[in-house]
Amino acid sequence: MQRWLALLSLLVWAFVGALPVGATIWIVDSGGGGDFVTIQAALSAAANGDEIIVNPGAYTENVNFLGKGICLRSAAGADQTMIDGSKGPVGAGSCVFMDACDGSGATLAGFTLTGGHGTEYGSRKLEGLDSPMVGGGVYCRNCSPTIRDCRIVGNQCDYAAGIFIDSGAPEIADCVFLDNIAATYGGGVAGPNAAPRIANCCFEGNLAQAGDGTIHVTGAATIEDCQFRENRARAGAAINAPSFGANFNVARCVFAGNSALVTHGGAIRVHEASVQIIECLLVDNTALLDGGGIAILDGAQVLLDHCTLYSNSAGRNGGSIAVWAYSSVALTNCIVALSDHGGGVFGAWADCNAACSDVWGNVGGNYVGLPDPTGQDGNVSGDPLFCGPSGGDFSLASDSPCAPDANPSCGLIGAYAVGCGATFGIDISWGGVKALFRR
Repeated sequence: MQRWLALLSLLVWAFVGALPVGATIWIVDSGGGGDFVTIQAALSAAANGDEIIVNPGAYTENVNFLGKGICLRSAAGADQTMIDGSKGPVGAGSCVFMDACDGSGATLAGFTLTGGHGTEYGSRKLEGLDSPMVGGGVYCRNCSPTIRDCRIVGNQCDYAAGIFIDSGAPEIADCVFLDNIAATYGGGVAGPNAAPRIANCCFEGNLAQAGDGTIHVTGAATIEDCQFRENRARAGAAINAPSFGANFNVARCVFAGNSALVTHGGAIRVHEASVQIIECLLVDNTALLDGGGIAILDGAQVLLDHCTLYSNSAGRNGGSIAVWAYSSVALTNCIVALSDHGGGVFGAWADCNAACSDVWGNVGGNYVGLPDPTGQDGNVSGDPLFCGPSGGDFSLASDSPCAPDANPSCGLIGAYAVGCGATFGIDISWGGVKALFRR
């Protein structure tokens, strides 16, 4: 017993030693079992370096960090701890407000943020809007906090319904953005002079009604290991890189069922920027006009490396990819297959440089308005033989033309490795049906 007490003592001292000298831990409990019954009262009392732990409950308040470098976290996670910003006054209705905290180490962790209707963005214009309400879930200005393990759900405002960022590079990790609505830009995350790192997040059912992007920021964002499903926007329904300097790095993400309701880029729109998209899956995305998967416009440059694009559709051109107006796309070890309409890769006054890629079976043609490089530089055109695309399995059969053994000089083509055995077909001649089986 004494041994266990000694070990517990060591763990406590190790935890305390990790806190800044003089730091205090404050407890918030809505039932009165802590130091404070509201989160804002704890933030007002706390100093830089302190930690505030919030016990389970629904806290109907609008929380302001007051420029302090404080770790605000829940004790039991987002499912049991809610900040409801719906009662906030006009002009100050973000669930969480963080301003002038850059470099202070502020952290927000483990909350559901809901009901926020944003904070008024001063007297300045933003995307042509006069004093819009921004940041339904989080208003973040001149600040680069860590935001993790949060659920940002059902917030609604003019711009950046989930998180608004102005002049910051926050770390946003392991968060869910669900059913947020922006009247203009950014159903999930948006802002000027913003360069967030977003990792392991899920964006689903968000809407940018008259603007672009579930993510719409102007800086060099990093977006890794995220899921984008059933989001909608005017253009670039999942990600919009809007201008020079929005040089995103996007890696290991899934884009499924996103829709550009008015113009281009069912999943991704890149305008003027330089963007890298690596090891990503784009499936069943749609655009009313061009680029069901990706639209690349006005001098933009995009590298697609080891990506799989399948069953995307555009109402006009480029079922999977549309490249316009002195832009370029480089396809390296990519699969572009079975676009439902508009062709696979479409170009107009643009370039496509393909190497070790499989472009196959796209309605309207594989390369439209562009030279067809099939047979050159390792490019092929054949059924990639996915293991189970109807069930979301885009790994390859061992006899796929995209498998590494079929392309010694190229290696793997597509986002996913070999995941099942070889195929063989039986032609049931009287029914005209070909059935494929896995060994």
